Amino acid sequence: MTERLSNLISEAIQILLDCGWNDQANWFAEIRDELRSVATPEGLAAPLSRLDASLAGIGSFDDLPLASRSGRWTRQQLRELQWSLVERISAEIENLRCCPPEKPNPTCAPQEMNPPDSEDSTAVLRKKNHPPDSGERSGDRTEDDEG
Repeated sequence: MTERLSNLISEAIQILLDCGWNDQANWFAEIRDELRSVATPEGLAAPLSRLDASLAGIGSFDDLPLASRSGRWTRQQLRELQWSLVERISAEIENLRCCPPEKPNPTCAPQEMNPPDSEDSTAVLRKKNHPPDSGERSGDRTEDDEG
């Protein structure tokens, strides 16, 4: 497993704990630990599939109603963080399925939603909520985005 995937899962755990979803946070911690302990690329398949299945759909991470108990995030910020984490974790899972670190494949072109040294979701959200003075507001959703 990559350090990037571990960090993304840890971000999800932090959000879940702050919002009182302790059982779900514990499950993500267990899957992260299992992925860290995998000795072979073939061993990644089952835990990656479980992680992937837990991200989107009814009752999944993406579907959880989140409300920060600490007041660190608004509901809208949490929703944006959820979507961002689902997208980035999914992309990292695809990268690992395509090109496991232990078996590099020169024909594989892994998708990277964020470069290896990119900022975490919270830093991205801070920038999003304070856009540059270009006259445009980044991240605003319109009715056109829904369809």
